[in-house]
Amino acid sequence: MGESKFHSLDKNRKLSPINFEITEEHVKIGKRELLRRNILGVHHEISKNPDDKFSFLKFFYYPLDLHPKRCITEKREIFLVAVFDKFKSRQENEEDAEKLLNSITRPKKKLFIIVNPFSGRKKGGKIADKLSKILVEAGISNKLVKTTHGGHAEEIAKTESFTGYDALVTVSGDGLVNEVINGLRQREKDDAPPVAPIPAGSGNGLVAYLVSKVAGKHSCLSKAIHALVLASESDSDSHRIDLMKVDFNGSSRFSFLAIATGLVADIDINSERLRFLGGELRNLIYGVAYILRKRSYSIQLSVEDKESE
Repeated sequence: MGESKFHSLDKNRKLSPINFEITEEHVKIGKRELLRRNILGVHHEISKNPDDKFSFLKFFYYPLDLHPKRCITEKREIFLVAVFDKFKSRQENEEDAEKLLNSITRPKKKLFIIVNPFSGRKKGGKIADKLSKILVEAGISNKLVKTTHGGHAEEIAKTESFTGYDALVTVSGDGLVNEVINGLRQREKDDAPPVAPIPAGSGNGLVAYLVSKVAGKHSCLSKAIHALVLASESDSDSHRIDLMKVDFNGSSRFSFLAIATGLVADIDINSERLRFLGGELRNLIYGVAYILRKRSYSIQLSVEDKESE
């Protein structure tokens, strides 16, 4: 039995011997040293030519982008490494490649994805398409549902069965996350999976907070997608957040990060009619308008004086 050899494979199917090494932190392919945490997917593929004895691994490499507004997919690189031992049969070479694949790949996940295709000036649908492509490369199965009306995400979160899903992913802004959280709180059983937000709206405060815990000055989108693909079931890959309960007019709602009333609430609610302008511009227009109106708000605030539990 001969010694295994590794080769690079170019577009013309030409094989060139290379050094190939897998360490705990890196995968070395020739002169390139790839960070394993940036390898979001690895596929074992077999040559369609029956005369070829080699079997090859395809690496999908997504280095985190330093540009705050550039999407992660613009930096994708693909590396092909042929596993070939001239003394072995095609089947034996395939078995060697499969063993290498098993040593690199992560446990398989299944995701339930809710997308608001109109969020962020219709940015949500485009980001969802890019995310789906990455998930295919990462070998992650998913079910994708697009919302059709306000409150749709809350209905899904309240009634859908999430059995077998590892996470509930939202592709939108904070509004959709809020709907999902309120829907989950209404479930009869406490069987909801973790919520994984992908930023695609005009306001993405929750994601900005969560990814601030990840080192590096990368875009929220890049960090969020990396975290989603690489996350395992360990507690270190998830973060608990505090929720606030608001009771009013006989009903209750849950909120995260902040609760607004008065001027801020007026601007947020009424500027929805200008959603097509995007979050920053519509908030600016209504903010200036309400400040010039000099409207006042009467609020009665009481705080219970007791020790926290």
